[in-house]
Amino acid sequence: MKELTFSQFNRELNRMYKECNEFYHALAKHFGLSDSAFWILYTLREEGRPLSATDLWGALFLSKQTIHSGVRSLEERGLLKLRSSSEDKRNKEICLTEKGEAFSQESVDQVVAFEEKAFLDLGAGERLSRIQAERHYLDALWEAARPLFKREGPEGIWQR
Repeated sequence: MKELTFSQFNRELNRMYKECNEFYHALAKHFGLSDSAFWILYTLREEGRPLSATDLWGALFLSKQTIHSGVRSLEERGLLKLRSSSEDKRNKEICLTEKGEAFSQESVDQVVAFEEKAFLDLGAGERLSRIQAERHYLDALWEAARPLFKREGPEGIWQR
């Protein structure tokens, strides 16, 4: 196997990240959604329960404003509703409406099926290696950038 230089590695890795982003952007667009709206629906579907805006922020690594805008647009389309939290009436939970459940079944579930097909195309060793390599790489990036960023919380939320 050929050894990659840093430049070759970095260029190819960045190209793959951008291609992955473009793949999900194209899917979101196909379903008439912004990227943030797609990921909000995806996360709600994946979690299978109502979430707070803070939960979404922690899961998606998007700005609070982006989460708010995405939630608002989905609410305007009748796909989401806000309700008072059962734990604290002052807090709001974001949940799918019946229309949102149906839409998510037709959109998000189809995307998850694509992901599962790709997952099944990988061998068991490839699956584990991919996760381990990505985790190791991201941890190394955080460590290298430590002088610039302060990393906090179990979700890896960072602040400059």
